[in-house]
Amino acid sequence: MEGMLSKRNQRDAFNHFSMKKNGRAVEGTPYFASPLLYKENGFKKKEDAEALIRAMKENEPWVLQVEKIEKKVEKASMEFCAGKLNGQEAVVVRSGIGKVNAGICTQILVDLFEVDAVINTGIAGSSDARIDIGDLVISTDALHHDMDAVNFGYELGQIPRMDTLAFPADEKLIETAAQVCAKVNPDIRTWTGRVVSGDQFISDKATKDRIISNFGGFCTEMEGAAIAQAAYLFCPHNMEIQGDLETLQAEVESYV
Repeated sequence: MEGMLSKRNQRDAFNHFSMKKNGRAVEGTPYFASPLLYKENGFKKKEDAEALIRAMKENEPWVLQVEKIEKKVEKASMEFCAGKLNGQEAVVVRSGIGKVNAGICTQILVDLFEVDAVINTGIAGSSDARIDIGDLVISTDALHHDMDAVNFGYELGQIPRMDTLAFPADEKLIETAAQVCAKVNPDIRTWTGRVVSGDQFISDKATKDRIISNFGGFCTEMEGAAIAQAAYLFCPHNMEIQGDLETLQAEVESYV
């Protein structure tokens, strides 16, 4: 789980491209007409995309408008900051990478802080050609694209002994998030749809195409379904907001 980007910080993070052109490398930016790109918003090689991601991570930290941090708790190598966020009691934490970390983090939020809603933000790889760099995806549901218990009679992606294939997001949170995004970031496109998760960095077209064929979805990442599953079991409300980082031929929640 990550902090929500302010509009200014989001633009800073994508300064190698151009937010004004839906994340494409335009004249005056470092990657304009670069031989590293196979098109104006996609790298040819995974390592070149990863280099850009590392550069963006070195930018200033994302800023959360936490009015007052009342308590900090370190547990499972994570720092949980409890306080007020826009006048509401909230706990802010960075879960780390992967579904195990994300599930542990969500369980701690439920057990230790007794949260009644979980909002996950992060970056993902686009699974829909309409979604471009810098766009936002609000989840309607989330599922595990790397779960396969078909031989035991379950649907591909379904967790054994769970009564659902995908874990739905809270409808009220979806509606609220869409309204807030439209108000706060009117120049950034927002989509609503499925998020698919797996403990894989998707870097080749064949894997991406297989995931899309099996599950559809608007974006692919590495934590959302675990958070959604834990929230489905223990917490009445959950939702994800994923930022599209970059589109590739060859994630984030954007590589195509």
